[in-house]
Amino acid sequence: SGKFSSPTVDLSDTALTDDAMCELGEVVRRGQLCEVSRLDLSSNPEVGRKGVDGFMGAVTFSDRQKSLAKLTSLNVSGCASGGGGPVGLALGSGRFPVLEKLTLGPVDEAGMRIMGKAALEGRLPESLKDLKFVSSEESLSSSSFSNGEDFVLLDALMQGIERSKKGMEKLTSLIV
Repeated sequence: SGKFSSPTVDLSDTALTDDAMCELGEVVRRGQLCEVSRLDLSSNPEVGRKGVDGFMGAVTFSDRQKSLAKLTSLNVSGCASGGGGPVGLALGSGRFPVLEKLTLGPVDEAGMRIMGKAALEGRLPESLKDLKFVSSEESLSSSSFSNGEDFVLLDALMQGIERSKKGMEKLTSLIV
C-alpha cells in the first residue's frame, strides 16, 4: 500500500460519513498519511460521534506512534460531533508531536475535561500555537457555548494549563 504524499488533505465539505471517517482512521493506522502536514475534515455534518470516535480512536490506539508525525494543522469543526473525549484522548496520546493549529467543535464537556487533564499532565502537544473552538449554527441555541456555561467548560482546560508544570508556552491564540 502506498502513502499519500501530498502535504495537504482537504476533505472539508465533502459529505463524509461516519463510515468514511472510520476508514480514514484505518488509513492513518496503516501509516499512509505519515507525510501529511495539514488535514481538514471540517464542515461534514453527516459525521457524528461514531465517525469522530472511529477516526480519533484509530489515531490514539495505533501502533504507529509516528503515523501523523508531520501533522501541523487539524480541523474537525463542523461535524455533528467535532470534539469530545476522543479528540482529547488523541491530543494527549503523543500522536501529534508537531501540531500547531487545531480547530474543533462543537465540543462537549467530556472533551474539555479530558483536554484539561491532558494539559495538567503535560501531554498536550507542546507545539500547539493556535487552538480554536467553533460552535455550529444549529448548536448556538442549545449548546453550552451559548448559555453562559462556556466559561465552565473552558475552565477545565484553562485550569489544566495553569496548574501544569509545563504550561503551553507556545499557545498564542485561543478562540472560543
